[in-house]
Amino acid sequence: MPPIDYAVQRCCRMDDSRQMDKLLDSGKVTTEQMEQLAAVLAPFHRQVVPRSSETPRRYHLGRL
Repeated sequence: MPPIDYAVQRCCRMDDSRQMDKLLDSGKVTTEQMEQLAAVLAPFHRQVVPRSSETPRRYHLGRL
C-alpha cells in the first residue's frame, strides 16, 4: 500500500465540536489561548511573500 493511502486510511476525522468557530461561539476559547495561537501563526505569516507583482493573490513561502 502506498504511504499516502496508508496515511489517509489511518487518519481520524476531528470532532466537529472542536472546530475553532464552534469553540469561539460557545465561549470555550480564552484570551490566553488566542494569544498563544497568534504567537505561532504570526512568524509564519511574516515569512509569506508575494510571488510576483503580476500574481498578488498567489503566495509562496519565504524562508522557513
